[in-house]
Amino acid sequence: MSLSPAISTEMSDSTVRRYLSLPYRIALTRDGADEDTPWRAEVEELPGCAVTGATPAEAAERVPSALAEWVAAALAEGRDIPEPRNARSYSGKLLLRMPLTLHAELAQAAEREQVSLNGYINGQLAAAIGWRRAPLAVPSQDQAAADNQSRGRLYLWALAINLLVVGFAALVALFVLLNAL
Repeated sequence: MSLSPAISTEMSDSTVRRYLSLPYRIALTRDGADEDTPWRAEVEELPGCAVTGATPAEAAERVPSALAEWVAAALAEGRDIPEPRNARSYSGKLLLRMPLTLHAELAQAAEREQVSLNGYINGQLAAAIGWRRAPLAVPSQDQAAADNQSRGRLYLWALAINLLVVGFAALVALFVLLNAL
């Protein structure tokens, strides 16, 4: 018993929509090879499912159509379609062997930072792959000097306004006192 082309297409569309609703991981990277579309968005679990764009947003916007095409082609060819990786499938534990000298240097660095060795290594690994947070921007000396100069001007204005308010209050108090006599 074979399905009619309309029913087969409907089932295929429904399957594609189901895969579009799954939480696939998207890797967004800047690729300098193409000046017009330097941003690349790739579905990590689907090999070859990638798109490019002039901006990160443009590349990300193109992902659903690329994913739909990839899934439809895989269905037509009878290939397996990987499910998204589930972050809960990772325990968060890792046994790592390292040279004694590296262990000693890491432990000393953690002591200097006043954090646990585990916390220090986690921070270093996260920074190495750019995970979670962008590194804090360190202002240049020129920027720091300009910020200090702006802050100094702000303090002077605040002092001048404060003196005017106190002077006005003193005049009002003097006026009230003289009228009370």
